[in-house]
Amino acid sequence: MINEIRQDRISSIANKIRNIRVGQKSGCLTIIELDVNDSETYDKLIEEDRVMKERELQRCDSPEKAKEVSSHYEHYIEIYEKLKKVKKIKCKCKCGREIYMLAPYFFFKRHNYCDTLNNYMNISVSKDVYAQLINDKNATADEEELYSVLDNMPYSFFHMNIKECGLKEQKRERVRSSDYDYELPFKNHATLVIEGYGKDKEELCKAGRKEYYVIYRTFKCRRKLCGKEYEYRYKDFEIEKSDGYYSLARCNCRDDSFFTAPSSFEWRTMKFFREYGIEYEAEVSFPDLIGAGHKYLLRYDFAVYENGKIKALIECQGAQHYRKSEDEGFGGEPVFRLQQLNDEKKRAYAQEKGLKLIEISYKQNTYEKEKLYLLGELNMIDELAKEVRKQMHNRTK
Repeated sequence: MINEIRQDRISSIANKIRNIRVGQKSGCLTIIELDVNDSETYDKLIEEDRVMKERELQRCDSPEKAKEVSSHYEHYIEIYEKLKKVKKIKCKCKCGREIYMLAPYFFFKRHNYCDTLNNYMNISVSKDVYAQLINDKNATADEEELYSVLDNMPYSFFHMNIKECGLKEQKRERVRSSDYDYELPFKNHATLVIEGYGKDKEELCKAGRKEYYVIYRTFKCRRKLCGKEYEYRYKDFEIEKSDGYYSLARCNCRDDSFFTAPSSFEWRTMKFFREYGIEYEAEVSFPDLIGAGHKYLLRYDFAVYENGKIKALIECQGAQHYRKSEDEGFGGEPVFRLQQLNDEKKRAYAQEKGLKLIEISYKQNTYEKEKLYLLGELNMIDELAKEVRKQMHNRTK
């Protein structure tokens, strides 16, 4: 019974194919040309598969694996060779895209979008009916091969990476993010200087089957050291903790031949500045403070300001500042000696200029420890007293 229904449906499609004409519509699609040969599309796919086959064969470590790889690609190359010979119809979607397809798929269902064509005709057909479907009465392939072509059409369409239909984007609702109207309460973020608003960004979101765009306001930033410009969303400026402290809004470029992205230690310190509304600047240098190698200007990790003047300079001193690191990334003994010389230069310079230098040891290894230390060093007595009381209260719970 089921097979009879399937055959009736295929026969109905075959009748429609016999009467197919230019200008015929199915949902968003309109036929603009009949009996089109799109062999170039499949020639490209065949060439890509042959290249991939050769690459994978070079990595095979046994004859059995090589045979399996070869068989896999030859299978699809054979399918593409067959599909090259089948004439297609050329359709145009309401979104403007032109696509090629087998005539049966045009009638198989109503097409609301050109990227969701129903390529799944998982049905066994007789040679005569299939010959009608592909409009080729001289078809010589046997039933199994013909079924194989139909059954593998989904792969071939997917392999061609059909882009999303433009109609979907037009129909999606656009809503502003919950933080769209929020303003940043600071002018600096690490080495980034906030310069104003950037272009709005859209992010595709899903709620069940519903798709919609969330619109985010962005802020235009410029890194003071290299001049690179960035645009980040409000939420990207949050300083979060995972394996360490980090922020998505940052610059990761190379500067003076080394990476200058803030460390977890430095992000944690900036979180403290943010919490207490402290004005600061990151990567602060002075024209007359040159490193021991006489090549680069030395930089303090931070300068804290009060009434427009530097209140204190701050250095986040990791373990490599106190002892030679076994980690090859820190350069061993020579780099450790150079590090100590530069640290002494920074101390002497701060003393000479009458600037307070706060060196935060790596032993202040939690946010709470560092917070108490900095509140004391920055003479924020009232805030320090509140924090001490708060931590003592938490311990007695």
